[in-house]
Amino acid sequence: MDETQLGAIANSEAYFGLADTTDVGERTELLEQELAMRDYDETPVVAPAAVSTHPDASIVGGISPEDGHEYLEHPAGSGEWYYRNQETGEWLRWQ
Repeated sequence: MDETQLGAIANSEAYFGLADTTDVGERTELLEQELAMRDYDETPVVAPAAVSTHPDASIVGGISPEDGHEYLEHPAGSGEWYYRNQETGEWLRWQ
């Protein structure tokens, strides 16, 4: 087999079983459609429910030796301070 014949075989889609396949343009279009459908089919991202920053009454704070009241920084390290209402047992934000 000479170089010309070898070149013809190397570039022959029929020889490699590619004669009835889609061309590059068709494959690109199909891929774009598939990607568009993947984006469409994905479950939408839902923001997590808002987390309450108000402390639950069951959380225990610290008793101040100066005034005997219970105080709590919530969330810890946030600089947001609460004191416990003596009558209701609920936390009230220190203003």
